[in-house]
Amino acid sequence: MVDLTSITALTFDCYGTLVDWETGLESALRPVLEVFSADCTREMVMQDYARFEAQVEAEVAGRAWRSYGDVLCEVAERMFVEYGVPPGAVPSDVLSTSLPDWPLFPDTVEALRRLRRHVPLGVVSNVDADLFAGTARHLAGDGENPFTWVVTAGEVRAYKPDPAMFAAARQTLGEAAGGWLHAAQSLYHDIRPARQLGVACVHVVRRGAGATPDLGDDARADLVVPDLAALADAFDAARG
Repeated sequence: MVDLTSITALTFDCYGTLVDWETGLESALRPVLEVFSADCTREMVMQDYARFEAQVEAEVAGRAWRSYGDVLCEVAERMFVEYGVPPGAVPSDVLSTSLPDWPLFPDTVEALRRLRRHVPLGVVSNVDADLFAGTARHLAGDGENPFTWVVTAGEVRAYKPDPAMFAAARQTLGEAAGGWLHAAQSLYHDIRPARQLGVACVHVVRRGAGATPDLGDDARADLVVPDLAALADAFDAARG
């Protein structure tokens, strides 16, 4: 268990934890797949997305940098080949252009508001700053930006699960990293690499989660919650 009274910084993965990226992916890809009569279930689409994204991001390591927008284009192209969509029939930026408006989970904005009363918040995300800017407008709700720190893959030039992302976040947090807690849905992208660097972690068990590789029991968090509202409840109970 984590002593929530000692936490001095709380960071989040964004897409999959704050943003319902499976619904965003499905809403962007399904119209294309239906036009070309692709025979695939939602589960298949999520699993194939997870596989192709991991491939593309792994290929970036040690090579010329590719922005997350470019990664999404490459993933879309590979998925279209997988499902028999003719080359060039659909713009490859179908994911990157839609990402800034992918829906938040219903509890996200209110939970961030509640959590921010207790501890400064941050984001550690596999995204570019320009793409995140669109999402940030939704995360603010009707108020101001809830985040003290934002660490993006575009700035670090690395993609989670590369530990360089969490090393950069630790440097960004400064003294606050002494009581750092990271919350994420993905065991693959976040929980395992963060724990390997000694960062305390909360696994937010969002529904589905098929769009991230499955690690089974290979990664264990310090705290497990079903959603962000439950995490906010835990902070309220611990800190009043």
